[in-house]
Amino acid sequence: MRKLKTNLTDLFFSVFFCDFISNIIEINIMLCFKGYSYILFQDLAIIAFIRTAIAISIILLLKYYKFLLIKDEHEERYRKLILMTSSVKSEIYFMNKNNSDIEDVMKKAYSLYKVISQQNYPLDLKNISLDIAKDVHEIKKDYISVIKGLEEMVGEKTDKVKMNIRDMANIIEMDVKEHIKRNKSNASLNFEIIDNFNVKEHFYLVSVLRNLIYNSIEAMEEMKNGNINIYIRKSQGYYIFIISDSGKGIKDKDIEYIFNPGFSTKFNAETGDICRGIGLAHVKSIVNDIFSGTIEVHSKVGKGTEFTIKIKEDIMEGEAI
Repeated sequence: MRKLKTNLTDLFFSVFFCDFISNIIEINIMLCFKGYSYILFQDLAIIAFIRTAIAISIILLLKYYKFLLIKDEHEERYRKLILMTSSVKSEIYFMNKNNSDIEDVMKKAYSLYKVISQQNYPLDLKNISLDIAKDVHEIKKDYISVIKGLEEMVGEKTDKVKMNIRDMANIIEMDVKEHIKRNKSNASLNFEIIDNFNVKEHFYLVSVLRNLIYNSIEAMEEMKNGNINIYIRKSQGYYIFIISDSGKGIKDKDIEYIFNPGFSTKFNAETGDICRGIGLAHVKSIVNDIFSGTIEVHSKVGKGTEFTIKIKEDIMEGEAI
C-alpha cells in the first residue's frame, strides 16, 4: 500500500511538471518570450494541476474497473469450483457405495463357480461362471482406480475448510438463477436464512440443496409461474432446512417410493423413456449417511411439495465427538 501511494505521488508530480513546463514553452512561443508575469505562471500551474488531477483520476478509475473485473472473474471461478467439487465428491461417495455392491456380486459369482465345480455340470458352464467372477473383479479394479483419481483431483484440503451457510446459499442461488434464465423458466427462487452457521461437509450440503431445488424446478416446468422457497433456521439443537415449491405436487400413492433408487413419476409417451429425476434417493443417502440427519416430504397434488431436512447442530458444524 505504501509503495502504491509513493508510485502515485511520483506519477502525479511527473505529469504535473511535464504539463507545467510544456505550458510555459507553449506560452513563450506564442508571446515571443515577452510579457512574463507572476499571474501567468500561477494560471499555468493551476491548469497543469487540474489536467494532472483529471489524468490521475482516469488512471485510478481504469485500475479500479480492472480490479472489479478480475474480482468478478475470480468469484465466478471460485463458485464454479465449489459446484464442481460438490458434484465430484457426491459422485465419489456413491461410487464407494456401489463398490461394495460390486464386491458382493463378485463373491456371488465366485461362489457360483465353486458350486458348479463341485457338481456334475458341463465344463463350459464352469468356465463361464469363472470368467464372470474374473470380469467382475477387473471391473472392481478399474472402478477403484477411477475413485482414487477423482479423490486426488479434489484433494484432502477441501475437507478441512468450513463454509458459511450464507456464502453457500449465494453460490447455489446464482447457479440456480442462471439455470432458470438459460432454460427460460418462470420459476422464482427465494432464500430465507434465519440463523447463520458454518458447515463442515459443505460440499455434500450444496449437492443436497441443489438437487432438491432442481427437482422443484422440474416439477414446475409446465407452469406459467412457480415459487421455490428455502427456509433455514436453528431449533432445539437442530438445523432445519425447508425446501418448498408451488409445483404440481406428488400423488399419495407415489410418496412412499420417491426415495427409491430409479423411481420416477415422469414418463415420455412419445419415446417411452422414463425420466430418472435428479436423485432423491441420493439426497436421502447423503442426509442419512453423511449428516446422520432425516428428510421428510409433504405434498398435495396441485399445490406443491415441501421437503424438510433436520441435522444436529454439532454434526453440521463438525463438533461431534
